[in-house]
Amino acid sequence: MLFQERGIGVLAASADPLERAKEVVDGLRLSFPVAWGLDAEAVHAATGATINREKKFVQATAFILKPDRTIAVALYSSWAVGRLRPDEVYGTLHYLGRPSA
Repeated sequence: MLFQERGIGVLAASADPLERAKEVVDGLRLSFPVAWGLDAEAVHAATGATINREKKFVQATAFILKPDRTIAVALYSSWAVGRLRPDEVYGTLHYLGRPSA
């Protein structure tokens, strides 16, 4: 089941400029909103995400929020690996008692 069918919102954010963000969205055929052009230093300051200061990008960082919008899970990577997989998100939501549609 897709996240949308379960009433679960997904949002991605990137420090990439618009054209690069569009390439990623199109290449991966993403169906959820992707914010682009974020300031990597500001993201680091606000979330604690690891950044590459030389190339000005944010390493993989993910949050799963509870229905009350508090953070249930925060995943920080210091390199190009370490992204949440959909099955891990579903498992976490099941553990948190999120009903499935």
